[in-house]
Amino acid sequence: MSIIRLIIRRRLGAQSGTWRLILAGVD
Repeated sequence: MSIIRLIIRRRLGAQSGTWRLILAGVD
């Protein structure tokens, strides 16, 4: 679900690199 990733990415911003790793595992 890239949509969820985009939403969270927009909310937190590219500054949150940890969320990207977590989402990558969930995705």
